[in-house]
Amino acid sequence: RCCNTTKCNGGPVLELQNPPLNGFQCYSCEGNSTHGCSSEESSLTECRGPMNQCL
Repeated sequence: RCCNTTKCNGGPVLELQNPPLNGFQCYSCEGNSTHGCSSEESSLTECRGPMNQCL
């Protein structure tokens, strides 16, 4: 669930076992820079299961 306070998600963590691809894609930063992610360090990642929004 989404929340606006610190540590409001205190329940158990739901772990999905190898959920299917869902057709969504998000950009992922593959570098370890603290100043953001350059275009050379980003790639598209396939989303799975209920994951249908990019952060």
